[in-house]
Amino acid sequence: MVLAVGAGQSQAQCQAWINTHGITHPVLSDASGTVYNLFGDGYVPYNSIMSCEQIVLLTDSGFNETLVRSTIEAALLDVVTVNHTPLGDTEETGVAIPVSAEIIAQSSFVADYPQMSWRADAGLWTNVTMTNSGGDMYTADIPGQVSGTTVDYYISVQQEDGCNRIYPAPDEFFSFYVGPDTIPPVIDHTNLAQYGEAQLPLVIMADVTDNLGIASVSLEYQVNGGGFSTLPMSTSNADYSATIPDTLVVGDMVEYRINAVDASAAGNSVYDPASGYYTTEIIDQIPAVVIDLDGAHNSGPAIQALIETSIGSAEYTTSMPPTLGLYQSVFVCLGVYGSGNHQLTGAEGDALAAFMDAGGCVYMEGGDTWYYDPQTSAHDYFNIVAVSDGSADAGPQENGVVGSFAEEMNMNYNTGSSYNNWIDRINPGSGALAVLENSSPVYNTVISNDAGDYKTVGSSIKLGGLSNGNTQVQAYMDAILAFFGVGSSQPTPTPTPECINHGDVTLDGDITAGDAQLAFLITLGSHQPTYEEECAADCNGDGEVTAGDAQGIFLVALGSSPSCADPL
Repeated sequence: MVLAVGAGQSQAQCQAWINTHGITHPVLSDASGTVYNLFGDGYVPYNSIMSCEQIVLLTDSGFNETLVRSTIEAALLDVVTVNHTPLGDTEETGVAIPVSAEIIAQSSFVADYPQMSWRADAGLWTNVTMTNSGGDMYTADIPGQVSGTTVDYYISVQQEDGCNRIYPAPDEFFSFYVGPDTIPPVIDHTNLAQYGEAQLPLVIMADVTDNLGIASVSLEYQVNGGGFSTLPMSTSNADYSATIPDTLVVGDMVEYRINAVDASAAGNSVYDPASGYYTTEIIDQIPAVVIDLDGAHNSGPAIQALIETSIGSAEYTTSMPPTLGLYQSVFVCLGVYGSGNHQLTGAEGDALAAFMDAGGCVYMEGGDTWYYDPQTSAHDYFNIVAVSDGSADAGPQENGVVGSFAEEMNMNYNTGSSYNNWIDRINPGSGALAVLENSSPVYNTVISNDAGDYKTVGSSIKLGGLSNGNTQVQAYMDAILAFFGVGSSQPTPTPTPECINHGDVTLDGDITAGDAQLAFLITLGSHQPTYEEECAADCNGDGEVTAGDAQGIFLVALGSSPSCADPL
């Protein structure tokens, strides 16, 4: 067993730690330090390892990984493994019921073990010694029961050396019912109200279970009210599916319901839905969806607004949609460490990978997802080389990389902790391109990858943290959408400000000899001007800055000339 102690932490803080790091073991809130103070040297972490017989095997301050691992591995050698498939309900009465289990012991069994213990209708327990049926398999019979009986049972193991075991667990047991079955199957199905034409053919899937077993599952459907047909649904374990064979096009409406019949003598039957029919409309693909898994929710809404400005519409959700095939492009927000960071799960990664296999385009941002967090099947599609865990040093600017779709773009970046914390260092893999790089220190923050069948943009910073008016950020989003080929979006060029030739080179609102001097330094190449400075220094408005412009500005400063080409 693994137990963590949150020294000085409230329950809420412990829960936040669990959520941030995806912890599966208990974390004990120790707000007053009671548990922490039990350990004299006060060193964190403090490791204690107990055997399954509650014998302390190790207490150690710090983290000696080799010692901890070797202690655990040695203790596992004494653990009994029991593998058993619980018995289901049965309609057979008066017939012995065998209980079989694989029991892997580490030493000889104590006499009369392993045992299977059973009882009828919560009566007294009867212990039966299990016999070896070959290898590590052991069997014992529960006597035949009369109709209407509920039977409970469990398996226990005792070894001469090492750990004992009760399965499923102390004070727990398995149960089944003997007698006529009146319980219908359970159908677990999620209706997709819309189905993208690009996803066709239309596949209807359901999870169907029953306490006794399934005899059949079928799909009743019709297209555009043309009359119902019935298809058998094939199975893989409890997963059932059927593919509608009709040729479907955008605008078609499919109505359907699922019927399941169990293996009982009564043939209990159920329909889903219980009345009426589900409907699925065949639609063209939706251009984009923003999947905002970031707990801070400070980037997803900004991304949605930018997409809507560019192409008119974008869906927004805070969970993974049941099907991604409805969309041309997916924008995934995962957050940064300490502020709602979401670790992409294996199932979420598989869904994104399948979407890209089908030709979908994915933008994904996350400060920890590329290096620190566990990788999923989706990460390789981005062709990103994770370098290190990084630090809280993003910004103050993000600059477009030459040769990328963000070339010549320069945007400010929010350096607050909800945008800037442990920003992973990333580099492009072979064939991928760096899109944005951090200003100081210099490192890549956004990588694009054109794999031919699909395209990706991976970012270690939040798009919602970018700013520079809104013009360049909008142009950046337009460029991403154009790269993805989504909608009618074309990159919005950054508008060039009007070139005003007024002579105020220092841009302080007044024309002085200092302006003439700065104009002269520009002509000498001693000062690299901004766009506005260069325009102001071109006093005569002929498109270039010369010594004559500097002289003209000086005359304006003296009052000997009324103004440059454009009055101030």
